[in-house]
Amino acid sequence: MQLVTGRQCSEKAAGTLGALSLMCQKWR
Repeated sequence: MQLVTGRQCSEKAAGTLGALSLMCQKWR
């Protein structure tokens, strides 16, 4: 898995699994 930051997080989280969305919150 690749790490996502800021914008990529929002865009990818919207089109990918909810798990990635949870990770995004941690990076934020």
